[in-house]
Amino acid sequence: MARNSPPFPLGEMPEAFVSSTEISRAVSRAAKAGRLRKLAPRLYTRNFTDAPEAVVRRNLWGIVAGYFPDALLADRTAFTVAPEADGSLFLVTKSEQDISLPGCTLRPRRGRPPLPTDRPFLESGLRLSSTARAYLENARSSRARGGRIARTLSRRELEERLEGLIRRSGEAAATRLRDEIRAVGKELDMPEQTAELENIIGALLGGRGVRLRAPAAAARQRGPLRPGAARAVPGAACGTARHGAAPQVRAGAGQGGGRRAGVLRGVLLQLHRGHGVHRAGSGRHRVPRRHP
Repeated sequence: MARNSPPFPLGEMPEAFVSSTEISRAVSRAAKAGRLRKLAPRLYTRNFTDAPEAVVRRNLWGIVAGYFPDALLADRTAFTVAPEADGSLFLVTKSEQDISLPGCTLRPRRGRPPLPTDRPFLESGLRLSSTARAYLENARSSRARGGRIARTLSRRELEERLEGLIRRSGEAAATRLRDEIRAVGKELDMPEQTAELENIIGALLGGRGVRLRAPAAAARQRGPLRPGAARAVPGAACGTARHGAAPQVRAGAGQGGGRRAGVLRGVLLQLHRGHGVHRAGSGRHRVPRRHP
C-alpha cells in the first residue's frame, strides 16, 4: 500500500518559493492542477496576475536563499545589494552554476565561506560581505564576457567609491577601513589586493606613491592650493615676464586679497601695454591712480 504524501500547505507558502525534495511531488501536482505557476527551474508562484519579473523582484532574497542557503552576497553585489543593470547578482556559494530567473541571473562562484566579520542579511539566512572584504574581493581583476557585466569593480570604480567614503565620512573613516582591510586581507590570504587598496587610500590621503585614475580621486590627491601660496610665473625668478606675454599675478587668500589682486593685475596689464609708462631712460614710471 502506497504511503500518502502529507498535505501540501499551499496557502502558507510565500508568494514565490523554490521547491525542495520534501515538497516536490506536491508542488508538481499543484502546478498540473493549475494552482501554481512555474517561473523558472524549481521556482513557483501562486500569483497568476503579475509579470514574472515583478514577482521575482518582490521575493528576490527569499528566492536566492531557496536556491543557495547560507550564500554570501559578494563582489559587485556586496556594494549594490541589488541586481546589476544586466540582472546579474553575484554570490559566493558551494556551486558555480548560474540560474536564470525572470529579470535576474544568479551568478555564484566558489570561495571562502562567510567570515565572522561578514554580516547577516535580513532574515533570509544569507550573509553580506563586510566592507573590508567587499573592497578586497573587488580588487581582483575580472572581465565582462558575453555582454554581461564584469564580476568585480574596475580600478577607477574602486577609487571613486573610496573617494566618496572620504567625502562623506572623513579621512578617519578611510584610515579605519585601511586597518580592517589589512586584517581581513591576512585572513583571506590576499596580499596583492591589500597592497593595492593601501596604495589607493594612501594616495587619497595625500600620498604621491601611485597615480589615481578617477577624476575626483585625482583631484583629491592633488589637494587644494594652500592659503597664501602663489603659483610660479614663468620668468619671475629673473624679474621678467615671458616675452610677448602679459604679466600674471596670483594673490593669496587673505583679507581683501581679491580686491588687491584685481588692482595689481590691472596696473601690470597697463604697464605691459605701455599705457602710462615713460620712455626708457626717464628713470621712473607713472602709475595710474585707482578709481575710488
